[in-house]
This record gives sequence, structure tokens and C-alpha cells, in this order.
Amino acid sequence: MAHFRKALAASPESAPNHTNLGAALLRTGSVNEAVLHFEKALKINPEFADARFNLASVYYMRGKTYDAVGQWREGLRVEPGRLSVLTQLAWVLATSPKRSRFATAPRPWRWRSRQCGCPKRETRRSSTRWPPPMPRAAAFRRPSKPRARP
Repeated sequence: MAHFRKALAASPESAPNHTNLGAALLRTGSVNEAVLHFEKALKINPEFADARFNLASVYYMRGKTYDAVGQWREGLRVEPGRLSVLTQLAWVLATSPKRSRFATAPRPWRWRSRQCGCPKRETRRSSTRWPPPMPRAAAFRRPSKPRARP
């Protein structure tokens, strides 16, 4: 904890330093002070996703699910590929008894198909039969005479 405070004293306008100190305070149980540091980090750099994700976790632990979902979505706008946050957000949205309430939560991002650059999947069925017909037995016969070697 002392190292994080020294780092913050050395550069008080650093969003990562505020976030690191906030995460350390959160682990020790100083939730209110941790929230203050996460919010300071977001005032310094609103695009810093780690501070948003940590603040969203605190909101969710406190029962402020609506605010947590808004912070997760805003953080995913900056870093859309963060799998742990996507999983957590999906779980919260799937298990919440008031799912319709989140439809009005801030939605700065929207999932777009083909965002990953995957090739388009063929939607038409092929004309081949499945399972394919068995080949004729003649295709598996050995030639009657061995070939002469040169």
C-alpha cells in the first residue's frame, strides 16, 4: 500500500496510479476511499477502461446494478475485447430480475456483425447428399496384373 501511495505522490495526475491505489484499497476493505481514487482516475482520463471496470465492480457489489452496467458498457466502448468484462456483463444481464430496466442504460457501443473479420458462412445447403453414397466395390479392387517395373 505504501508503494502505491509513493507512486501517487510522485505523479498525482496519473490515472493508472490512482487506479492501482484504488484497487489496493478495495482489497483491504476501504471501499469508499477506493471509489474516490477510481473517480479521480476517470476525471484525469475518461478513456481509462481499468478504472471504469473497477468502479463498475464496486457499484455491483453495493447493489447499484444499473450504474455498474453503464460503467461496464462505457468501458467496453474503449476496450471492446475484454473477455472477463463481457462475461461478467452477460451474466448480470441474464440473471437480473429487472432486465428491461437495462434497456435504458447508457449504450455507447453496439455489437456489429462481422466485427471480427470472419468470413461469411455459407447459408445455402449444398446439393450433395448426406451421408454420401458408398463407393462401388470395383474402386477398391487391386489390378489383376502387377505393373512391370522399368
